[in-house]
Amino acid sequence: LADRRAGLSSRPPQQNDFEFGGTGLIGREKISEEIKSFLKRKRNNLVSIVAPGGTGKTALALSILNEVTQTPDYLEAFTDVLFFSAKEEALGTSGVTQISTSSSSLEGIRTAISEYLSTAAKPHESSEGLKLLICIDNLETLIRDKPDEFEQFYEDVIHDNWLLLVTSRVAVNNSKGF
Repeated sequence: LADRRAGLSSRPPQQNDFEFGGTGLIGREKISEEIKSFLKRKRNNLVSIVAPGGTGKTALALSILNEVTQTPDYLEAFTDVLFFSAKEEALGTSGVTQISTSSSSLEGIRTAISEYLSTAAKPHESSEGLKLLICIDNLETLIRDKPDEFEQFYEDVIHDNWLLLVTSRVAVNNSKGF
């Protein structure tokens, strides 16, 4: 998911681009609407979807992000949407494989956001002028060994007019949880 203004992706994501594209999210309409309503109000800029592994946290977050990028109602709330996955493994036809990306650490995500901001902000506007919705999927893998590192990341990186949506298997301090 990318900047709608700059057109960083060749085309907007389509429903069938997601793992649940054929069936949609079944039984998640109520929680999805609650989260989207909360995103529009922005009373707290840290929102978490917390549940055990395999319960559809990622699918729910991607569905919400897809709607945010496709619905004009959100143009006032967010100028840009960024998605980072901290998954460490993928299941494919050849079995389980290890994944290593720039999203494998909070420092990598910090660097990726900085690089994005250097291209997304117009010369006359600051990065604080952007209204970002940043999603970090599988946050628990990044904070498992260093839980205090996330609090520092949040304080250093996330501006007041940005919103951070995370999925996690463990509770996230100071977040509005769903």
